[in-house]
Amino acid sequence: MLHEGKSFSGHERNCAFLNLGGNSFADVSGLIGFNFDEDGRTVVSSDWDFDGDLDLWTTARTAPRLRFLKNNSAAEQKNFLSVRLVGNGVDSNRDAVGAIVELYLKNEKTPLIRTVTAGDAFISQNSQWLTFHYSPDQSIRNLFVHWPGGQKQVVDELISNLFYKIHQGKKVEMWRPPFRPIDMKSGLSKANASSEQARIVLTGRLPIVPIHIRDEHSESELPQQWLKGPLLLNLWAPWCQPCVEELSSWTQSEEILQSAGLRIVALNADGSAIDSAERLLRRLRFPFHSAHAKQQTVLNLDWFQRSFLDHWAPLPIPSSFLIDRQGDVAVIYKGPVSPEQILKDMKLLDLNMSERRDAAIPFAGKWLKPTRFPNPLLVNGQFVAHDAISEGTTYLRRYLESVDDKSVASPEHIAKIAHTIGTLLAKSEDPSAAKSYLAKALRFAPDHTGLRIELAELLLSSASLDHIQEAIAILKPDPKVQVTDPASRRLLSQAFFLWGESLKSSRQYPEAEQAFRQSIQLDPTQVKAAEKLAWLFVSQNPDQGQRKSNALAIAERLCAITQRKHAGYLDLLAFIQALHGKFVQAIRTAEEAQTLRADAPDSRAFKEGKNRMDHYHKRLIPDLRSESD
Repeated sequence: MLHEGKSFSGHERNCAFLNLGGNSFADVSGLIGFNFDEDGRTVVSSDWDFDGDLDLWTTARTAPRLRFLKNNSAAEQKNFLSVRLVGNGVDSNRDAVGAIVELYLKNEKTPLIRTVTAGDAFISQNSQWLTFHYSPDQSIRNLFVHWPGGQKQVVDELISNLFYKIHQGKKVEMWRPPFRPIDMKSGLSKANASSEQARIVLTGRLPIVPIHIRDEHSESELPQQWLKGPLLLNLWAPWCQPCVEELSSWTQSEEILQSAGLRIVALNADGSAIDSAERLLRRLRFPFHSAHAKQQTVLNLDWFQRSFLDHWAPLPIPSSFLIDRQGDVAVIYKGPVSPEQILKDMKLLDLNMSERRDAAIPFAGKWLKPTRFPNPLLVNGQFVAHDAISEGTTYLRRYLESVDDKSVASPEHIAKIAHTIGTLLAKSEDPSAAKSYLAKALRFAPDHTGLRIELAELLLSSASLDHIQEAIAILKPDPKVQVTDPASRRLLSQAFFLWGESLKSSRQYPEAEQAFRQSIQLDPTQVKAAEKLAWLFVSQNPDQGQRKSNALAIAERLCAITQRKHAGYLDLLAFIQALHGKFVQAIRTAEEAQTLRADAPDSRAFKEGKNRMDHYHKRLIPDLRSESD
């Protein structure tokens, strides 16, 4: 909403209220000229002209962003006292934030109170001078300062209508304001006439978006190489009179534009007016290239220009894009542009980034921050926001190819772009391409833990043995170094579990057993790996007493964790109990499992459970080879 010039809650006008003797307040905003039709944010006070009354500064989200409201109260109608506190820096902070000042007037019991604050209103700060106002017939008795450290200081012999600095624990110092003549003219602000026309010089240039064109019989995309400049890409429509005048002006300036090395491509933005567009171009004898833009092209160009500006205004017709020799957009024109302006801006095409930044600003000044590289992710963000993910992904892939060729981008920049492409491709169900881009991102950002996790998750989603091993290598690149990140450990545990499953399916039981052990070591809550390990204990070399004991401990633990509500874990426990010769216990445990499956008597698990229970009644151990793993 802010990008589109809207407000969260409408126009938030500033308000001024008059105290009606302590009983109620009256809204006098309009009476004193305070209720400007704007989206207000902040009001702070300051005796800016040192005349004893408080002037106001206001800020707004809408223009004008800053206002100064001068207080023109008559001097003879008030007395004032203004004090500035300075803490000693030991018991109290130097700015005396938190101090409370009480001003007692003669013949008055109730003091006037002010407090030193740090921050007022919305990211703002009132003046640190504390100003008291009282009627002309009143005078000062004394003043009390309650310092933040707890000390109390009494100040006597203060004179009205003066400024004082009060240093903690020291004598009061009278302060004289500097002589500063202020010549200010008051007036009402006038809104500028709204216009869609603009010339935007880009400091950080980015490649032009994909340009799709069409005719009566086919559709195609203009090659990237063909879109390298000096080139002016123009959007127009045959019903747009400014467009026609612009094309006519360029036609008349054909010789000077072409001698400057400029190519022009006029794209008709109205797909329903192909015939009329061609008739008009023939009538004008338009000497430059022309084509008919698909609707996607118009949208692409609109989203592209929005990514450079805080105000997301729609792209008007006509609009043009001046493109440099690398295929990057140098200037965006909203509305018609003259041949003279184009020729002047062609001189900007070969400037370096620092020179471009100076050319982009219409006034001189000193830059506080270094130049920033352009961010194609902002362009992609517009595509994603408008559900054109495929177009956005294509744009980023081409951008990454271009910076790879130039070798100008930082590793962090390349990693961010490749990471975004990989994430978008993974969501569009292209895991192979997503994997290659995430892997590239990881090469440029090897310490990015989140990137490692994302790539490993993508690999594990296919669960092939090669992908599982690759995921393990990504999550644990050095076998000698322990993984400490909790999320990485959990995912690595899952990878070892899947690896163990694959090894078990190929009857590599010792290797599978080791994989399940590593899974549990990384994540003790990995109950699936624990179950598989216990079955391996009792199906491979079960005669070894320690293996049976370990399996029994695991099964009992699994049943306890699930409060004996998991039929599979009860099956495991019953089988191990039978192995230990405890057939009565095995029968009871198996019955518990069958009770949990009672609502599916035709299921394979129920039938296998009944078969095992029949064996236990005969004091026999079931043959696991006759059942699936």
